[in-house]
Order: sequence, then C-alpha cells, then structure tokens
Amino acid sequence: MPISLLQLSDLHIPPPGTRAQSALKNGRSPTDGLQAAITYALSMRVQWTAALLSGDLVDRGSAEEYRLLRQALAPLEKRMPLYFCLGNHDSRNGFRAVFNDFWSAHAGDDSSFLQYQVPLGQGQRLVVLDTLWEGSDVGRLCSERLDWLETALHSARGEQVILALHHPPFVFGNTIFDAMAVKERAELAKVLARHPQVERLICGHLHRTMLASLAGRPVISAPSTFHAYGMDHAEDHRSGVDNEAPGFAFHQWQQDCGWLSHTVSLRQVRSVH
Repeated sequence: MPISLLQLSDLHIPPPGTRAQSALKNGRSPTDGLQAAITYALSMRVQWTAALLSGDLVDRGSAEEYRLLRQALAPLEKRMPLYFCLGNHDSRNGFRAVFNDFWSAHAGDDSSFLQYQVPLGQGQRLVVLDTLWEGSDVGRLCSERLDWLETALHSARGEQVILALHHPPFVFGNTIFDAMAVKERAELAKVLARHPQVERLICGHLHRTMLASLAGRPVISAPSTFHAYGMDHAEDHRSGVDNEAPGFAFHQWQQDCGWLSHTVSLRQVRSVH
C-alpha cells in the first residue's frame, strides 16, 4: 500500500463569535474551510496513513481556540493519526493547554519546542521542526533547534525523510512574506547537505502552493484551508486576501516512483452565516 500523508495548513481557527484577523473578501470562515477540507479528504479513495497540520492552527493562540480546533478535528482523528506543527499565529502555552497529551507523547514534557520524528512505514520518516519565534512573525531556527535536527537526521540514516516546518525556507520576491521566511535558511541548508536522506521539505505559511528548493531538495508549500493570498511583487505590497479557492496538499510514497506531492482546490465552501 502507498503511504498517504494529508497536509492541512494555515487553518486560523478564531475564538467563538469572531472572524480571523485576516481581512475576508471571499465570505468564507476558517471553520467552514477546515470542515470542507476534512469532508473532501475523507471522501477521497485514499487510504490515509496520517495527517499533518502544518501551523497557524489557530488565529490568536488562545486555549479557547485550540479547544474549538480539537472539536473540529474529531472526525479526522477517528480515521488517522494527527501530527502538528506550530506557526507564527500559534502559542506553545495555548497549544499545550489543550494538546499536552500530544506534546508529551511526541516532543516530551521537558522540551521547549514542538519537534519530533515519527516513522511512516516502508522506510519513510516524518521529521517535524519548530520554527515559531513567539512575539514575531519571522521563522527562526536557533542553535538548539538546529542541533536537535542534526541529531534526529543522524538517527534516521537508512530511511528517507520528509522534513516539515511552518515557515518557508525560501524567498520569492514578496516583501511581506520574504521578511517572515526562515531567517537561518543558510544554516538549515548546511544541515541538509550532510544528510542526503532528506527527500523533500513541506511547509505552510504562504497560503498557496509553491515549489522551490533548498540544498538541492524540493520544498513544497501547501495552500491554506481558509483562504489564499495574492501574488504581488510590488515594493511594500500588503498582500490581500485573494478570491482563489482554499485547499490542501497530500503526499504519497509508492515503491515504484517514490514521493509525489499533490494539491487539491476546494472550490465550494459554505459561506459565513
């Protein structure tokens, strides 16, 4: 059987009775988008191995938002293991208030960061890296996190690795998003250069599908289940919400061809009431 990893990103679940901080032009709510993504994914003729939620799980980092998220994820959690990555809208304390069972089981009670590795089977491994710098939108990788990654990849020799993180480790010409990209991407590239078993990197944050590379490995960003951002390279542009469809990504490994990455557009999402 192929390995099938569902990737849901940039959910931005807000507190009850409010909208996400992002300005809405498309009439969608974050919860509607997540529910549509889950419903569509579970309707696909895919035997899912696991799901990765790649950051900006909620909008303001409160425990109340994470409780709503956990409720919304219940149909998915019944069908497959869930793995989490934190983004710049997340809070470690808020996440742990609701998902401390997950934190303890995967990162460990003494860990300052939500980073861990899990086997996916058939010689494939998922490694999750924490790029959250609380109080800032910028992705950061301090020496402690880079050292952890070096050790994790060393222990995964002989397996192929998908490395997941929230912030993109690349820039593309947009002044707003480029300023939030992983600052230590050169240091990350040096680690990857020592570990050829890292097959690809997957991230979120950009609210759209992009393909780039780092240290000769493909980097794929997933669309948001909430909304897309426009593509504009004008200086000082404030990227607004675009009227493109939200969506999700999934990654499949098959013996004959290795890893394939796909994106799905959700063109019909319930309107906000």
